[in-house]
Amino acid sequence: MKLEELLAKIANGEKLTDEEKEFIKNYKEPEPDPNRIPKSRLDEEIAKRKEAESRGDELQAKLSELEAKVEELNTKGMSEAEKAKRESAKTLKALQEQVAALTKERDESKAKADAMEYRGKVTELAKSRRFTDIDYLEYKLQSAKVNLDDQTAVAGFFGELEKSAPHLFESAAKAGSGSSDNKGGSGASAYQSRIDELLAKPSLSTRESQEVIDLQTKIEAEKSGGSASGNANGGTTA
Repeated sequence: MKLEELLAKIANGEKLTDEEKEFIKNYKEPEPDPNRIPKSRLDEEIAKRKEAESRGDELQAKLSELEAKVEELNTKGMSEAEKAKRESAKTLKALQEQVAALTKERDESKAKADAMEYRGKVTELAKSRRFTDIDYLEYKLQSAKVNLDDQTAVAGFFGELEKSAPHLFESAAKAGSGSSDNKGGSGASAYQSRIDELLAKPSLSTRESQEVIDLQTKIEAEKSGGSASGNANGGTTA
C-alpha cells in the first residue's frame, strides 16, 4: 500500500477501506528538513554574490580599456598597429567570454541568494502568524505577488487566508475537535476547497499528500456525524 495510491483514490472520489484508514492512522511522515535557513548559509551566498559582482566589474573595466585601445589602433592605419589590433581582437574575444561566464555566475548566485532570503521572510511570517504550512504559504504569497515589505498588503493577505484556510493556522488546529471544525463558517467546504487547491498542483510533497488524506478523513467524519445527528432527530420526532 502506497501513499500515492490512496491519494489517487481520494482524487477520484473513492472511499477508503478500513485497512487503508488504518494505514493512514499509523502512517508516520519522514522527519522534515528544518524550514529555517541558517543565517551563516545565507551570509555565505551573499558573500559569493558580492565577490562575483566585484569580479564582473573588474573584468568590465579591463574590457572597456581594451576596447579603447583597439579603437585607437583602428585610427592609426599602420602595419604594426594592424598586428597589434589583431592580437587585441583575440584578447578582447577571450575577455568578453570571461565576462559573459562571470555575469551568468553572478546572476545565478544572486537569484539563489534572493530565493533564500525570500524563504527566510516567509518562514518568519509563518512563525509570527502561527501558520503551519510554510510551503503552501510561500506558494500563495508568490501567486498573489504580495510585497513582503508592505505590512498592509501582508495583513490583508493573511486576513483572506484565515477565511479560506483556517485549519492551517495553529490556533484553529488546536481549538478542539467536533463542532469546532465548523467555527467561523469553515468545515467541510473549507477542507474540500483546500483539497481541490492541492490537487491542482503539478506535484505534491509527502506532507501535502498527507494533508489531503487528513482533510478527506475530516470531511468523511463530518458527513458521518451529520448523518448520525439527522437520524437521531428523525427518531425523536417519530
